This record gives sequence, C-alpha cells and structure tokens, in this order.
Amino acid sequence: MGFNNVVKPYPLSGLQPIYALLINKYFIPGTRGTYIAIGSVTEPFHPLLVGKTLEYIECIYNYLGNPTQFSTKQYIDKLIAGKIYEATNGKISPLITIVTLKMHRELEPKQSTPERRLETIKT
Repeated sequence: MGFNNVVKPYPLSGLQPIYALLINKYFIPGTRGTYIAIGSVTEPFHPLLVGKTLEYIECIYNYLGNPTQFSTKQYIDKLIAGKIYEATNGKISPLITIVTLKMHRELEPKQSTPERRLETIKT
C-alpha cells in the first residue's frame, strides 16, 4: 500500500477528514450511518499520534455522530481513556487486540505486553 516505517501524525486537521467524508457520495453521516474504523492502517495511540487520534475522534463525534471503533495494541492509561470518554460521551467501540500470551515479544516486539493491554481493557 506504499506505507513506510516512519511514524508521524496525519497532516489533516480534525475537520478536514470530516469534510472529505461528507463529500464522499458513499458515506452516510449520523448515528445510523457508515461505520468508522480508526487504527486499520497504523497504531492510533502511538505516543506521536495520540493527540491527532483524539482530535479525530472528537470531531467525528461532534460533527458526524457515526458509530466509531478504534483498534489498538497500545496501553491506554486513565488520562487518555478519560479523554476518549469525554470526547464521545462513552459512545465508542474499543478493540484491544491480544494475539498471543506466550510469544508476544517475538511476534510484536514493539507493542505493549498482553498484561498492559488487559489493564487497558480494565480501564
């Protein structure tokens, strides 16, 4: 898909993806509209991306209201979890992935441990 290994925030402001979605004839805005998935291309809660991710989540909720899911393997602390909750009024679907308990260092050497991800689920 042409992606490289450099982690950097997407250059669009929070409102620019909203506009792009609204002019897309295949997108349906609203609570019964198109499902939005965050985290299918990169780790949305990587320390360099968390601010932009929160901005996008807040704009989606405030301007579109579409059902939204994020997927992550990062540890999310209480502060970030609180910001997600505040931005969405708790109306978001989190997916915290745990691929393996025994071989996580070999398969996902740069990700949070399964134990930290379980803490994220608890939070």
